[in-house]
Amino acid sequence: AILSAMEFFEFLPGEAVVEQGTTGNTFFIAQTGSLQVSVNGNVCNTVSEGQAFGSLALLYNCPRTATVKALTRCGVWGANGAAVHAALRENAHTHQQDYRQFLDSIRLFDGLTDSQKEKAAESAFKEVFETGARLVTAGEDFAAIYFVKKGQLRVMRGGKVMADGTFVDGQVLATLGPGTSLGEALLSGVNARWENTVVASSSSEVLCISVPELKSLLGEDLGRVLENGLVLKAMQESAVLSQFSSGQRSEISKWITVRTYAVGAKVEDHAGFLVVVKGQIKGKWQGESKTLEQGDWLEDGGLLERSELRSDLQDMMAGPEGARVASLSKGGLSTALEKLGLAAVASGEEVSDLAKKMLMVRKVRIFQHLSREQVSKLVRSFVLQHHRKGAQVIKQGEVGSSFFVIVSGEVNVTIDG
Repeated sequence: AILSAMEFFEFLPGEAVVEQGTTGNTFFIAQTGSLQVSVNGNVCNTVSEGQAFGSLALLYNCPRTATVKALTRCGVWGANGAAVHAALRENAHTHQQDYRQFLDSIRLFDGLTDSQKEKAAESAFKEVFETGARLVTAGEDFAAIYFVKKGQLRVMRGGKVMADGTFVDGQVLATLGPGTSLGEALLSGVNARWENTVVASSSSEVLCISVPELKSLLGEDLGRVLENGLVLKAMQESAVLSQFSSGQRSEISKWITVRTYAVGAKVEDHAGFLVVVKGQIKGKWQGESKTLEQGDWLEDGGLLERSELRSDLQDMMAGPEGARVASLSKGGLSTALEKLGLAAVASGEEVSDLAKKMLMVRKVRIFQHLSREQVSKLVRSFVLQHHRKGAQVIKQGEVGSSFFVIVSGEVNVTIDG
């Protein structure tokens, strides 16, 4: 389909085939002569016979990211965007199931619905980069997010691109392997550009989704949507917060604060529940060393206690690239529950009691068939009682008017002495 739609063009030395910042609708393959590629006025590559250029604007639905001028008299074949997109859609349809399964392994997308993941898989396409090839160059406009499927990539600071396109003298900042993503930090930026150059250190396959495609799927504020998805996924897995309905969790999430921490900065340790939405944090959890990556979460045992938080989380510091951490305090949970009508007074003790009651009710067999709304109503009638060792809870022969659930400790049951 692409071959039948191709046209032949000729250019004289110095003529521009494509110009950075303009709208592009043609994909080119050089047949004769040579062409020079520059980004922001800096020469970064040379295109010769058999090499292609001009695909980024079509693939990512963005302005041209570079200027390409003829160095000599040259001839190029060009295919219009409609033909290229038709071929890509056909290829994506063939591999959609494979792409869908791969996206399931990406932590960044953990909070998306199955329907959203299906649409993301439909929008994705695969690119292959041989050893030494550049995925992106520092200074280029940010147009897509990449997910490493196979191989390894190096994130490089500094360095320079030679006239033949090779990249030299850069400092390696990070190595990315299968399952990692590239570009998520720029999702919330406006007119963002790549700060570093990324080079394939081995033959690599990456799955790409353009920013316009993601925005049409998830909305304009991609960073916020993806972060919120990670938070809601963690809440669904939480021992305490999972007891609430999805609507209630959504309301509670409004009282979660997200903070950005610089490299080595101390992460607040008075949160009852926290989720790493970007980067990494390291420290101690219940006295043992703990490292949390993107999507990982912790729930302090103090969230369930009547007293202050126990500070199971201690000396947590942001990792080598900093971190963004979402956290929920006991006070925040208390306020959220009051807004939901689940707590008459927003006190720490009531929050603790409510959480304990909901957890206990879910463990009682005769209540397991109840809906979340029914459980919420039931726990309002529960009263937490404390009994000393040896105290009598109920007495044989008395008329029973209460139902008991043991929260902690043990009781002895006797009949006729």
